[in-house]
Amino acid sequence: MPSLINPSTVQVMLNPREYTITKATPWKNRDVASDSPKLEFTSGEPFRLQMELFFDTYEQRTDVREPTDKIEKLALVSQELHRPPTVLVTWGTSLAFKCVLESFSLRFTLFLDDGTPVRAVMNAVFKEFSPAQEQLKGKPRH
Repeated sequence: MPSLINPSTVQVMLNPREYTITKATPWKNRDVASDSPKLEFTSGEPFRLQMELFFDTYEQRTDVREPTDKIEKLALVSQELHRPPTVLVTWGTSLAFKCVLESFSLRFTLFLDDGTPVRAVMNAVFKEFSPAQEQLKGKPRH
């Protein structure tokens, strides 16, 4: 199961069916008197990890917002850091992604008779986080 490590671990209920990793490399058209503009590399974009997370507390008959709130808080500004926290998304030995939570959408899909949500699906997008000194250490520029 994927987990998010930020000082505490948050585990999701089921393995996602899939996850998607994307990366953009922006190029800018440079204005020149030509039929085909000259392309100029501007800067790299971070990798993004997108996955659908499933939460189900129906059998325990407890509010599913307890585990989903832990992930939602990753989008809030920390008083100590003055920014949202970084996290490490892991899944077994195949995935270790240092990142920040870029965005999420949360859909509640099952409720108890009193209206308590007990099942939820969260679509989350994580953006790679790597401080400049780490980037330069891993890939020195010449």
